[in-house]
This record gives sequence, C-alpha cells and structure tokens, in this order.
Amino acid sequence: MPGERLLNVLCAVCGDRSSGKHYGIYSCDGCSGFFKRSIHRHRHYVCKAQGELKDKCPVDKTHRNQCRSCRLARCCSGFFKRSIHRHRHYVCKAQGELKDKCPVDKTHRNQCRSCRLARCFLVNMNKDAVQHERGPRKAKQKILSVSNMILPSSTGSTAPPVACSSSPTIANVSTTSISNHFNRKPKLLPTQQQQLSCLSTIDHYNPFPTIINQITLYEAAARLLFTITNWLETVPSFKILPTDDQRSLLEDNWHYLLMINLSQWMVPIMAIQLTNNTVTQTDQIEIQRICDCIYKLRSLALDAYEYTYVKTLSLYQSSAKPLINQNHIDACQEHVLFVLRTSLMSHSATTYSIKFSQLIGIIQMMNQISANNVQRILFPSITHDVPVGKILWELYRSKSSETAL
Repeated sequence: MPGERLLNVLCAVCGDRSSGKHYGIYSCDGCSGFFKRSIHRHRHYVCKAQGELKDKCPVDKTHRNQCRSCRLARCCSGFFKRSIHRHRHYVCKAQGELKDKCPVDKTHRNQCRSCRLARCFLVNMNKDAVQHERGPRKAKQKILSVSNMILPSSTGSTAPPVACSSSPTIANVSTTSISNHFNRKPKLLPTQQQQLSCLSTIDHYNPFPTIINQITLYEAAARLLFTITNWLETVPSFKILPTDDQRSLLEDNWHYLLMINLSQWMVPIMAIQLTNNTVTQTDQIEIQRICDCIYKLRSLALDAYEYTYVKTLSLYQSSAKPLINQNHIDACQEHVLFVLRTSLMSHSATTYSIKFSQLIGIIQMMNQISANNVQRILFPSITHDVPVGKILWELYRSKSSETAL
C-alpha cells in the first residue's frame, strides 16, 4: 500500500522508494529481501562483467536485478563482504569491462545476484541483523498473532500426542500438468520417508487413553492445522488457481483437511469427552460425528499417497462462492478420483470397490459437519467472529509471499 512506503527516503541500494529501515539502512522490500536470502543461504555472487567494468555494475532502480554480486556489495561494508567469502559465492556473468558492474536498479536487480549482493554490502546492509529479522515485519507479526490465537497458553507439556510432529507432505510433483501431478506416486525426501516409516509405530496408538492433557490435544490440532499451509505448497494445481479461488476453497474446506489430518496422525479427539466436563450434550453429539468420520477413515488403512488424494478431493469440493476457474477444479477432481481408484485397486482388486464406496461415504459424512462446529470444539479459544478459515488463509498468504521474495 502507498502508505507503507517512506516517500521521501530512497533505497540506499537501488534508489527505489524505501519501505523503511532494513538491516541498518533504508531500503526497498526487494533489496532487503534479496539481502536476507543471500545471507541466510550463504551466497557469494561473482560479477559477470569483464575488465574495467568488473564489480562496477550499476545498481539502481532500473538495473538492480542484473548483477547480484554488485548489488550485495553495495548492501554491505567491506567487513561484511569479507565475512561471507567463507560460503558459497555468486559469480557475475558479465564479461570484460562490465564484469562486476552490472546495473542494480528496479528493472535489472534480479539479473545478476553477484552485483546485487555486492551493492547491498556497499551501502552497509547489516549482515548480523539478518539473524533477527527473518521476513517482512508485517507478515511475521501477522503470523505470530495468528499463532497466539490458535495455540492456547499452557504450563504443561506442549508436545502433541502423536508419534510424528508434521504431516508427510509429497515432494517433487510435476508442475506441468494435472496428469503429471497425480499419475505417479511422487518421490519422498529422506526426512519424509522417515516420517512415513514412523506411521507403523502408531498403528496401535490407543485412541481412548484414560489420561490425556486436554491442552496438548488442542495444540496437536493446531499443529496439524499449520501443516495444511505446508501441504498446499506441494499442490501445483492449487497454486496456479486465481487468488480468489484459492481463498474460497481454503476458507470453505479447511475443516475437512484438518479432520483428514487428525485421522492420518491418530489424534484422539474423543479424549475431549474424557477430560472436559464442560462439554455440552450438543457438542458431545458433534464430537461423536467427527470421531466416526475420523476412525472410519482410519480403518481403511490408506497409505500416505491415498491420504494426499483424499485431501485434494476435499480441498476441491464446491465453495459457497462462485469460482473463477471452475473447469480447472472439476478437471482436477476427476483426475484425482481416477488416480485414487487406481491406487486402491493396486492393493486389492477384489476389495477395491467396497473400499472405494466406503471412502466416498466417509467424505459425504464429513460434508455434513460444519466448519463452525469443528472450530468450536477444537479451537475454543478463538471467538466465532474470527473464523479459523480466514486465519488459515492469512497464514498461507503470508507464507507464500515470504517464499516469493
């Protein structure tokens, strides 16, 4: 927004309008984000210019993206420049007299990381401050405030009552088409393989313990809620949707994703009845309905990929608002259904039809549960005028915008 910029102060790196002081100097969001990424990732850029132009690329509003080496050099003093030579280096690709002299301005700042980073150093961007300022201030404050709303304070243990602390997200899916996204089971990173391997250790997790910390239960649900934003980053077909469609689908269907996560990670929400005498009879009925969905879904013994397909189906259910790219969403649903059927059939061709029918029935049962009821039961600390769906959207938007910097 225009009001967020300091119109009378220019960015010390590229001359664009400054948005405030970042890492010790006045800079625009683009240069401060570039500097932060360069320091966090231990980058060292090399100016591509050659001869007399080496390390002398222009760093201004028009050319700041052309040479990251010169841009970073402009950000920092010589002391900080020496301090990052221990790490990976960016090399300016310019030749001859233009080497390390790439222009760093609003138009060209992304063209040469070597000259851009050099310019950051040149204007004395504070490398040490990067360790304390992890992202855009407003986005960070927004996430912190939302986290505080979701996670209740506790003096006891905060570990969720599950064997794994995060959802097994699927990596390395193709972004070229819907078919490439769902036609094969994607590879898993080593950490994700470890997460999947620990699923077998919670197969016998008692869903009805006699003693459980209620606060821990709520925090477990909150942690699983946060994994939804991470998972959405792995769904290319969702990320290419118009922003309004993304928001509508997430705000309307978040509670389905949460219930599926609760099933996948064996979280015993029935324990609410065992630990909270204030639960009303109406809530007890609703808890039972949620539990029925969760435990019936769990009884199907889906693998991690099939859980991903079910979540995608639930995400792409109809929204209360008209969707801009409804055809794309319909195509995704049809293809996910096909891949899900194929996956179930690969386990057992004889029982496939029964299992698939049961799964569709469970999804229909979930559709009868409102987001308001899920919020009231699992997030009692949040008032009804602040829907969890809107909070989750802000989290996802903040996360996506920080990743895109």
